[in-house]
Amino acid sequence: PENVHILYNDANLTKNPDLSCETPDDGGTYSEEELQDNADNRANSLNCIKVYLEVDSDIRAQKGGVINAVWYVTGAFHQVATLYAAEGLNYQLSQVFVWASQGPYTNGSTTHLLNQFKARINTLNGNFGHLLTYRSSGGLAAGFNGLCNSNVDNSLCVSDIHASYNTVPTYSWTIMVMTHEMGHLNGSRHTHACVWNGNNTAIDGCAGFTEGGCPLPGIPSIGGTIMSYCHLTSAGINLSQGFGTQPGNVIRTAATNALCTCQGGPAGGSIPYYQVVAFQALVNKRYVAAENGGGTFLIANRTVAGPWERFQIIPAGGGYVALKALANNRYVAAEAAGNQDLIANRTSVGLWEKFAWINNSDGTVSLRAAVNNKYVVAEFFGSQPLIANRTSIGPWEKFYVHSHNWALPEGGSDKNFKAWPNPADHYLFLEGVAPGSQIEVLDVQGKVQLRSDEIEYVIIHNLAPGMYFLKVNGDMKYRFIKQ
Repeated sequence: PENVHILYNDANLTKNPDLSCETPDDGGTYSEEELQDNADNRANSLNCIKVYLEVDSDIRAQKGGVINAVWYVTGAFHQVATLYAAEGLNYQLSQVFVWASQGPYTNGSTTHLLNQFKARINTLNGNFGHLLTYRSSGGLAAGFNGLCNSNVDNSLCVSDIHASYNTVPTYSWTIMVMTHEMGHLNGSRHTHACVWNGNNTAIDGCAGFTEGGCPLPGIPSIGGTIMSYCHLTSAGINLSQGFGTQPGNVIRTAATNALCTCQGGPAGGSIPYYQVVAFQALVNKRYVAAENGGGTFLIANRTVAGPWERFQIIPAGGGYVALKALANNRYVAAEAAGNQDLIANRTSVGLWEKFAWINNSDGTVSLRAAVNNKYVVAEFFGSQPLIANRTSIGPWEKFYVHSHNWALPEGGSDKNFKAWPNPADHYLFLEGVAPGSQIEVLDVQGKVQLRSDEIEYVIIHNLAPGMYFLKVNGDMKYRFIKQ
């Protein structure tokens, strides 16, 4: 019958669809600095990239109305933002516009659709404008210099999406093409372009050709990255790999150097409650470590942020925070009322474990111990342990805050606990919660928004859209998005 449809998961198709990105090679190259990893470029708390989504009328019709279309593309965007967050970039929605009428777009190539989009958009509410449609068979970005471009046409892209998507890291065309096209606007070329590796060669050969005529590399056995054409091969695209090292470095560099992006995260005036962060001392650019797995003092002497260098930011009441070291799940204390070095060895939060979070105007953060109202210092250019004994803020008392989407993956650290879907709109379903447990849902400021003793689901439809955290018996378990 005409009203019966068969749905397939596009990740399981035996023949890969001939869907591709039409963004052309521009003959450009990358500098050595753009390709290299730079810890300063990983401070996703400093800048955010705003995205305007425009939704074609064909999506609205297929989804059954404007509201359903908004829910669908917003949920998809949250998956895209998750992939960018893993790269240290903070992508946010600025606006979703859905055509309730027929709209101006007509069937044709992605070039045709992008030109129609350019003709319509004169000013942009956001850094990027992204047209979503069902009308073509691929995607197209205006170029590789979309951030802060004086010509709004160069900040636009179009994606032909599908009517469904998967939660990352499971592959789906919808999430991949949206992420891919904005990756171009954010500065990245294809992985088969002859611009990589410091010698103008390609990263992979999934396209079957190279852009620029350099030798064709092999196909990665573990799957390609987001800016590749590996979805056209049996290797596929492995979203767990994200953008890959070099394209990831390129987009981070572009975002760091952009002067028009919004301010968000801790440097924008807020506190990243429940997020896992690394502190990097301004004075020596080294990360703060809970030395010996938290067994001894804190010191800013690490060149990379591993498990000992990660701390979860916990609300401690009265505007204070506590720092919970991931090295041993203990809280950082200003030992001996601030007279001794900071150490992560406390099982609970008292006065010595509370710190005021100070957002400085230069994008750094300072910490002031509640017990003595003194600032935490990376003593002697970071060569000595951290101690809270300074009365004013100078270079030694300033820290960059870095977040790499470390906090609360699905299921948290408890492998028996599960929650789904994410994003969620009406219900958040739970598994592995013991009878008699107390469920709490908190907002990003740490305020409890609802409580429940139902162990199989939480009704969340009355929550405002945004990020929330779920506690079970006072233990943080899960981070999710309410659509």
